[in-house]
Amino acid sequence: DRDQFERLQKEGQSVYETLAGLMHLPPGAPSVQEGIDRFAAYIRRFGDYPDCALRGLGEMYVEDGRFKAFFEAIAPGLAEFIRDALRERYPPTR
Repeated sequence: DRDQFERLQKEGQSVYETLAGLMHLPPGAPSVQEGIDRFAAYIRRFGDYPDCALRGLGEMYVEDGRFKAFFEAIAPGLAEFIRDALRERYPPTR
């Protein structure tokens, strides 16, 4: 319903703004990784996202101009920061 949609939007905005506020730290910093865990929990509310899919979202946020513009409007460089923090949290496995 509409109320649930608005709550989800506010939650997402809060997640992104929290990460933007942490951009002065390295992507692997514990508080950044806590923010990435919150990001992952938020995204996983919408479906089954294994770690590799979350890492892929980070790549898409940088490569797709629509997503990049969304994150740039919150904070310049946020898309890259989220990508880098996701790479730290979910490194590729061999």
